[in-house]
Formats: sequence, structure tokens, C-alpha cells
Amino acid sequence: MKRRLLEAIDDMADYLNKASRWYDNGQEPFGHIVSNSQESYIYEFYCYMRFIKDINSNGTRIIFNNRRSKDSLFPKAPAEKRLGWAKFDIINKDGVILYDVNGGTIIHHSEITNYSFAPDISIQKPGDDPNEDSVMHIVDAKYKTDTKEELHINQLREFKACIDDFKLPKEINGLEIENTCFKLSTIVTNGVINTRHNPYATENNFQQIGNFIP
Repeated sequence: MKRRLLEAIDDMADYLNKASRWYDNGQEPFGHIVSNSQESYIYEFYCYMRFIKDINSNGTRIIFNNRRSKDSLFPKAPAEKRLGWAKFDIINKDGVILYDVNGGTIIHHSEITNYSFAPDISIQKPGDDPNEDSVMHIVDAKYKTDTKEELHINQLREFKACIDDFKLPKEINGLEIENTCFKLSTIVTNGVINTRHNPYATENNFQQIGNFIP
């Protein structure tokens, strides 16, 4: 599984390199993935790259923004956005940043003390201190060592709570995600889903996706 994920990330890297401005001074931005032993992290990053590729395939202009000079460009665990982790900027025809797409950054809640959420993927308004008004779209990836393991209803309920608390869904003006893999806020897994839970997800403005692998 790990090798297949790494090969898929490489393929998407080649695509993005040819399709958009995403390299930083010719340096390979995803070299940290190869030496990473955490399959859950590699899976989350794979989902992130699939989403970026889909957004770019829709004709959206995306720029890789490396704001960090250290070897680890992307956070390997939940991290504050203000620390300057790499991200992807979505820009309009005039070069103005409309949104950015982040991996693993912490989103705080302005009205609930000590409450935050760090989705594996999020579309946010530009800014280094995101809160419930900044976040526009979220995706959470659940890696299963046993691919026959089912996404549990408790995980869906927890995701639903975050959808509510962070005021999602929101209309994303100037960005088309209807034809992407994660057209709704999504909880995704390489394991399996119980389709009987689909109505629960739909009623609460998100989707669950299973068997999501290269």
C-alpha cells in the first residue's frame, strides 16, 4: 500500500509540475514523503494531492507557496498555520489570492475557548489565524491498516459536529469543486463505508467515501 501511494504521489507531482506553477526555485517540494514511515500520513498526503490535482484540472490557477525553509515543508501533525507551512494558493486572473488549500493546519473557534479542529485538508480564506469564519471546506482522511475495516458511525458523528461548529457548508465563490473528488466536505478512508450511513451524511451536508486508493 505504501509503495502504491508513493508512486501515485509521484505521478500527481509530475502532472502538477507540467500543469501549473508549483515548484519553488526548482526544488522538489514533496521529498519528505519518501522517508516518512507513517502510512497514515502518506495516505492523508495522497488525498491532499488528489484534491489539488482535481482542482487544477478544472482550470483553476494554483501556485505552490513554500513559506518554510526547513526540510519538512508540510506539517506531519496538526500545526498552527502562522508558523508558515507550505500550502497551495488559488489565484484569479489578476494574480490575487482567493483561497489557499492547506494540509493539517489548526483552525480555532473564536467563540469557544480552547476548541480547535485540524482537518487533513481545508480550503481557507487567506490569513494566518483561521477560525470558523475563515474555513470554507474540509476533508478528513481515515487510514485503515485493515482495508476491510469499516468507517464507524462515531467518526461520522464527530465529523458532523465539526461541520456544525465551523459553520459549514459555505459558498465558495470563484472556485469550482463540483467535479473534484471531494465536492462536499468529506470524510474519506481507504477502508470501507456502511452505505446505510449515507443518508445521515447527506442530511448533515457532507459525504463519506470508502476504498479511496490509487
